[in-house]
Amino acid sequence: VIYEPKVKYHIGDKQPPRISDSLLGWLPPLIRMKEPELVDKLGLDAVTFLRFTRMTRSLYSAIAFTCCAILIPINVSYNLKNVPSTEQDALSILTIRDVKDSFLFAHAVASYVISALVMVFVWRHWKEMLRLQQQWFRSPEYMRSFYAWTLAVMHVPKKYQSDEGIHAIFASVQVPYPTTSVHIGRKVGRLPELIEYHNTAVRELEHRNQGR
Repeated sequence: VIYEPKVKYHIGDKQPPRISDSLLGWLPPLIRMKEPELVDKLGLDAVTFLRFTRMTRSLYSAIAFTCCAILIPINVSYNLKNVPSTEQDALSILTIRDVKDSFLFAHAVASYVISALVMVFVWRHWKEMLRLQQQWFRSPEYMRSFYAWTLAVMHVPKKYQSDEGIHAIFASVQVPYPTTSVHIGRKVGRLPELIEYHNTAVRELEHRNQGR
């Protein structure tokens, strides 16, 4: 309970899966947990972050494989055949530093391949994220949430800058859903700064009185 507070203190049915006490006990829940369940328990923002990290992991792995399988052998082959051994070292023969002539076409082709990989991975995950987003916006939990029914109205005319004025605007446009509550945001100026100054002054005064 000390190290797993969310197992005990959770909201509704959002309890995370139980993890065994073994060294690799966290792996089975990690493997079995699917994205729809993650969206339900963690929310769309957390799943978006996890999907982004998974996309970057897969993308960088594909780029690394392309470079290691194609470019490094070409670099090594060119350096061993065309560069004097006195000008070589263990690191330089792996790089493009001394590669010249037609061998550079391989690097140009590899740059196009890497660009294509980036576009394919981004397009694929963007398409999947669009599907997850649509499912989330249609889910009962989102439809019942407070922020799904909240609307911010900007640039309100001066004569309507009151709770009654905002309510009158919604009544005049005849929105299909009833307006349950309206609140106008107040321009309070330096009030938060003055409140903080007041609280600081009170704390300093109390501290001085306790020191006497």
